[in-house]
Amino acid sequence: AIYKISSNKDGFKFNDLTVEIIVKKSLEDTEWFINVKNIEKDFVLEQVTYPYIVLPTLKVNNKYGNGGEILYPYNEGAIIDDIEKRQRSWFGHKNIAYPSEGSYTVFPNMVFAQFISYHFDDCGIYFGLHDKERGFKGIDFLPDSDGVAIDLKHYTGCDFGQDYTLNYPVVISKVSSNWESAGDKYRAFFEDNLPNGVAKIKDNTNLPEWYSSSPLVVAYPIRGIHDQDEMTPNGFYPYTNALKDINYIKEKTNAKIMALVMHWEGTAPWAPPYVWPPYGDLDNFNKFKDILNKNGDLFGVYCSGFGYTIKSKLCDYNKEDTYINDGLKDAMCASITGEIKSKICPAQRIGYDICPASDLGEKILKESYKPLFDANLDYIQILDQNHGGGQYLCYAKNHNHPPVPGAWMTKNMQKMLTSWNNFAKSTLFGCESASAEPFIGNLLFSDNRFELNWHFGRPVSLYSYIYHEYVRNFMGNQVCCPFKGYQDSLNYRLAYSFVAGDSLSIVILPNGEILPYWGFKNEENGVDKEKTLGFIKTMTDFYSNGGKKYLYNAKRIPCKDIVCDNVEYTCWVGNYTSVNPKILTSAYATDDEKVQILCNPFDELVNCKVDGKDYELEPLSIKVINI
Repeated sequence: AIYKISSNKDGFKFNDLTVEIIVKKSLEDTEWFINVKNIEKDFVLEQVTYPYIVLPTLKVNNKYGNGGEILYPYNEGAIIDDIEKRQRSWFGHKNIAYPSEGSYTVFPNMVFAQFISYHFDDCGIYFGLHDKERGFKGIDFLPDSDGVAIDLKHYTGCDFGQDYTLNYPVVISKVSSNWESAGDKYRAFFEDNLPNGVAKIKDNTNLPEWYSSSPLVVAYPIRGIHDQDEMTPNGFYPYTNALKDINYIKEKTNAKIMALVMHWEGTAPWAPPYVWPPYGDLDNFNKFKDILNKNGDLFGVYCSGFGYTIKSKLCDYNKEDTYINDGLKDAMCASITGEIKSKICPAQRIGYDICPASDLGEKILKESYKPLFDANLDYIQILDQNHGGGQYLCYAKNHNHPPVPGAWMTKNMQKMLTSWNNFAKSTLFGCESASAEPFIGNLLFSDNRFELNWHFGRPVSLYSYIYHEYVRNFMGNQVCCPFKGYQDSLNYRLAYSFVAGDSLSIVILPNGEILPYWGFKNEENGVDKEKTLGFIKTMTDFYSNGGKKYLYNAKRIPCKDIVCDNVEYTCWVGNYTSVNPKILTSAYATDDEKVQILCNPFDELVNCKVDGKDYELEPLSIKVINI
């Protein structure tokens, strides 16, 4: 179909603007393409929403009884059956516009893969954007009249007056009712078209020896006890003060420990890019690292991405003179009119967002992070705030990139991250949320924040399902978990990560107690420390004594149907009740067997049926069954 457009809803007049729509059909798929021609020289085509398809509204809101669920590759993966709850949450549909927000529903970012699917009780519909270049896209869904619209936005990366051709297909296919069928469909595309630098774990020569040991990540700050706290040293400073707690946790869990430190920056917490030297005593910082490594443990730090902090709101730190005198505004992400603003971490800092595709932006990042890379740490979460490893929106006309978002953003990040990997060969890098698909080869251990999906749906380990043979992450610091802390859901969330094949993590206080999640401010935190450490020991021992062959780099496969009692958690955001199965489960295939792992995170016996067979799980236990 060919359409000629003479004007748009805002009254702009066009001469011979032509939109060509092409749909190709095969036995299993339809492939959709679009061309836009005759763009006038004073206009630039930023994005095309195509196709825009409205399906029945979701199950909970559907008055006709024909609603389904959305499988969304957002922040590790979620099933959503209530569009109204999603829209009320912090993570509802938003218009994508400058300046960036961390939670935008864009790829590569919190949206880690290029598809979305809708599942009825008897079948599903798959929408895949099979782009080998993994360019910048909007992938979302939203209410539309009496239905739910699949909202696919293709960002062109065009220049003024440039025509646009969609050079990859939008694939629409029938899949089955279970969410894994959509994961299988997309995994086939991924494995046939691996991004540069991505290899299976078993073939990856760039991984350190510790990667396979599944370290327990122990996260804590050395100043304050939450992000907006008074930034005075706590009981974990000097750095070696934490050894007492780390050694106790190590003894109780049998785990290799990764101490992952927050608020360590010598400038100000969350004040990129100038983070080095570390706060306080550099010699003690290095001594702490040496003792950890001698004991077979690991040292990592959180960083805070591509922000440029003009002024900290947490302590005395001010770079206004440097910013002005060195002309650093030319390094910052800007709007199409040249305006410079930022929405990233406004509670902690005042500043802007660095554009790493600009010469000056690349130079600032390279020079400021070089001494950190020289420190030879085991791990750096170098792109906290840059969810998934993506960069922020930039429309600047004086940078080395087109005036609108597009595939250039992915290519630039791949190039920069690869240079960082080559410079700091002994250090693994990660980001906030799991690494988006094009950066998996660069960001091999990241803070997987599946807990955010409870704000609007039910987390499912879709990320692990697709990529488990190529990368593994850790449970993350669980910030903004919506469950009320007094209910002690920590063991449940630990079990979720464990069966998905991720490393575990806990957040500790200077008094040695365990927080329900980072940022939790109620001193009556509800975590049973000894029970949690004992449960981690059970999982660590299972991994070490045979479980590793499944949980390290085996292929995820669909689970057999499981039926068990539910557990309810009260959510402090939205004041609703989240209902979840008591048994956490996942299935794996090795060369010679297929198994399903069952985990009971409760201190009571739980019965379940798997594929119609009865099983009994002892308190805080793990069971493997052949399927």
